[in-house]
This record gives sequence, C-alpha cells and structure tokens, in this order.
Amino acid sequence: ASPGVQPEWLPTPREETLVMHDSYPFTIFDSFNPFIPQGHDYQSGHYQLCVEFLWYINYATGEVIPWLITGWEYEDNYTTFILHVRRGVTWNDGKPFTAHDIVFTVKMLKKYPELFWHAYMDEWVEDAYAPDNYTAIIKLKKPNPRFHFAFRGWECPIVPKHIWENVDPRTFKNYPPVWTGPYKLKAVYPELRMFVWERRDDYWACKVLGKCPEPKYAVMRTAPPPDVLFPQYVRGETDFGRDLPIEMLPKAKEINANVTWVPFLDPCPRGVWINCAKYPLNLSEVRWAIAYLIDREKLAQLWPSLETPPTVPATFPWADWPGLRKFVFPDVFAKYKLEYNPQKAKEIFDKLGFVDRNGDGWRELPNGTKISWTIITPVSPAQPSPFEYIVAEELAKELRKIGIDATAKYVPGPEIGDLIAFGKFDIVSAWLCTGMPWNNDVYYLVEGFHSKYAKMYPIGERMLAGSPVRLQDPELDKVIDELAVIGPDHPKYME
Repeated sequence: ASPGVQPEWLPTPREETLVMHDSYPFTIFDSFNPFIPQGHDYQSGHYQLCVEFLWYINYATGEVIPWLITGWEYEDNYTTFILHVRRGVTWNDGKPFTAHDIVFTVKMLKKYPELFWHAYMDEWVEDAYAPDNYTAIIKLKKPNPRFHFAFRGWECPIVPKHIWENVDPRTFKNYPPVWTGPYKLKAVYPELRMFVWERRDDYWACKVLGKCPEPKYAVMRTAPPPDVLFPQYVRGETDFGRDLPIEMLPKAKEINANVTWVPFLDPCPRGVWINCAKYPLNLSEVRWAIAYLIDREKLAQLWPSLETPPTVPATFPWADWPGLRKFVFPDVFAKYKLEYNPQKAKEIFDKLGFVDRNGDGWRELPNGTKISWTIITPVSPAQPSPFEYIVAEELAKELRKIGIDATAKYVPGPEIGDLIAFGKFDIVSAWLCTGMPWNNDVYYLVEGFHSKYAKMYPIGERMLAGSPVRLQDPELDKVIDELAVIGPDHPKYME
C-alpha cells in the first residue's frame, strides 16, 4: 500500500493487513461448521487461515508435510491405523490438541448420518481409541492402505473435543470458530460481505517455523464490481484477487507499478456434470451425444478476460501437470475420442427413438414426452469472466440446433448447492474438481462414482458423500473395489 492509504471500508490498519477478495458471494456469516449443509463459507478465510489439517501435500513437488501429526503407520494388513500427534499444538482458545480430539472426531462422524464424512467413517471404521495424548489408533473393518488420505489438507478436519462433545454437531454453528490455525476470527461484516481475521501471537507453529505470519490482520471479502475494484487496486487498497478483468490490468499497472498478475494452471478443468440418475440422462449413449455437442476448441477461444492467450481444451479431468501424465493412456483416448461432432449426436438420438414426432422441431421420448433440459451454473452472466455460464449457453445452443429444448440458467451459490445435493438438476456447467491422482494415486479420482452412493442417496435425499451425478456402473464399481485394497505400488495397480 502507498504510505498513508487507509480505505474507509477497512476496519484495521492498512499497513498491518493482508486484503484478499474472491468472486464468490459470501452469504453465511454466523456459522463455521464444515460438516453440515450450508454450514460455512468455504472461501471466507475459515479454511484458509483458521482450520488446519493433520497433514498436507505440496502438489507441485509431491512432498508430504506432516503438520498436526508427525507421521502415521499401518499394522495388521492395513486394518490398524496409528497416528502420532505433534506435541505443543494448541487450539486458538489455548487448550492442547491431543489424540483424544482425533478419536472424538472420528466417532462423532461415525455416529451421525446427517454429517458429511459419516458414510466414509461408517464404512471403514470399526473403533477408535487413544492410549495416550499423542497416539490415536483407528481400527478398520477391512484393509485400507490409503485411509490416511481422509485427513490430508482440505479433507476431514479434526474438531476440539472439549467444545464439540457438549453440543449437537448437526446444528452447532461453531461461532466463533475454534481451530488450531494462525488466525482467529476478529469480526464479520455481512453488509460488506467481509471477514476479518486476527493473527494469533500464541500460534503453536511460530516456534516450528521460526517466525509468525507477518500480517497482523487478514481480510477476506467478496469482490466489488470491477469499476469499484479497479481504483482500489491502483490505490493499493487490496493485495490479492482474481476478479479484475485482464483488459484493465495494463492500465492499473501504468498507474501503480506494484500491480502485477501471473498465470495459474487451475487444478479444476471446466466442464459439465450430468445427472446420471435421471432418465434419459442415465443412458450412457445420451451422455456421449451431449459430449459430441461440446465444441471444446471454440470454448477455449471464448475463455474471457482470464488469461492471454486463450486456454486449451482439457482431455482428462485434472490439470495438465507433468507429474500426472503417466495416467494418460493414449490408446484409451484414441478409442473414446472427445470430439465436436453434432452429426454423431443426432445419430445417437435418432437410434434411441428420440425424434420429432409432431413436426414442431423438438425431439420427444418414445412415450411422447418432449425432451427439455436446463443447464444450470453458479456463475452469473453479469460477472466479469462468466466462462461457466458461456459453456452452459453454448451447449444449450448446440442442443437446440438438433431438436433438444435446452436452456442455460444462472442459479446463486446456496440455491444451486441444494439443487445438486438433492439431485434436482439435469446438467451443471461448473468446475470439474473431481479430484486428481493425489500423490500418484488415482483411487480418489474415481471412488466418488461408486454405485453405493447413488443407492445410499437417491434423488430427493441430500447427497452427503460421493459424486452428486449419482452414477451407477457395476463395471466401474468392480475396479474401484479392487483399487480400494491395494496401493499404488501394487503390481496390478496400473493395470
């Protein structure tokens, strides 16, 4: 920030504050419970600044970083999982973090079906106990060589037993949030869609790192419109964000030499999620027809205001990072080619008997019902870079060209989250964060598509685990089940 710059909207000293913004419209300001629907705003700084996990992976290097624990081990053919808790870790209320917190969290999630992570813990965990403050032992129902992945960064967080044991986790708001991270909540300003976090000078990892984080305060807020955000950038009122259209950046840098931007290879390609539990979208032939109507080359050129030059089509559902390319099998991609081919799409619909019977230009199901689909997206067309909406609109146009009544529709975050969770959608245009081959392991890329989740959560019941597309594919189930009990070093793994 320039000397003396103190924004009127900022409640903390600018020179002591890291200011960040995001395009996501924050709507939840009094709840920090990550285990319940609409329980927290994920990008509010809650997960980024306050919550910590047992261990992390540096995905650029593959390095494993133990954090709240110092390590783990398996015994009894991967049916006993032992975690070693780091000494000296404290919650932000001063209480020590112990193995009893891990055991309590696992048992809590196993007990309540209404909580996220219940299905996983209920399937795998037989029991959990802590023989002392620094050792947690989890007994598994069956061998699982990758159970530790449940506790890596951004997955299942551990809660403080001394707080959560006295509440109902299905309704508890965890306000103010108690976690082990370097910042604690200072204030919330709903009218500004802004969260203010204050550094913990007693943060346990200051000693481990040799220093504490430098900013005394960290602010996370929903980005204002570009015409408001631009002058804030050039005045040095904000530090980081991704919501200023790229055409504005040269002018901003001309005014303030400290303005800069960098390209970022997003780990989440963009694409469409299709409701596989809804007829006729449950037919794989229909999904292939939809795939043939996605003009990937055109969409790559339409990628607006985000990077120069335009992006490239994605071939597989993860970032094109060199370390992941061993999972790209050329023979498979050659056999099942992703291509723009409306003629193939028409032929598929014709063969299925989905034709225009009334002469009004619209295809019908064999029973005479007109085929009508809505492609929903959480991205508003009014946003500076509404690429996900553009994908929805372009696909809707292609569907209409061949006789399918399709419409693109923007649905705000909380509302679209419920539509997806309850299976009340046709197609979603959004981020394809399917998971990637974490730490050279493809299992978590596919595990969420196991049929057990679709059977556990039929349409109309909130999805608490698994992929919301509710796919049912016995052949894939068999592969997932085989992968579940072997690790990446097993001779049959790559096969």
